[in-house]
Amino acid sequence: QVFLLGRAPHCHICISDANLSREHGQFTLENKKLYYQEQGHSIRKPMEHGQSIAVGSATIIFDNPVIVKQNVPANNEAIAPI
Repeated sequence: QVFLLGRAPHCHICISDANLSREHGQFTLENKKLYYQEQGHSIRKPMEHGQSIAVGSATIIFDNPVIVKQNVPANNEAIAPI
């Protein structure tokens, strides 16, 4: 599974920050392991419990269990554990 991160509305993790690309990076879930990779880079970083990454003005903290955005109405965003 791939989860896009960026400022475009179609991204799974949408952050309104002019310093981010429309599709700034992506999280990939493989065999219950989460990786982060910025667009245009070949290195995928494995995300460990408690680790954080800074993206623009936001800080994303990885916490088990992995969370993903559910398909819900735009004004009622939700996240749910896998």
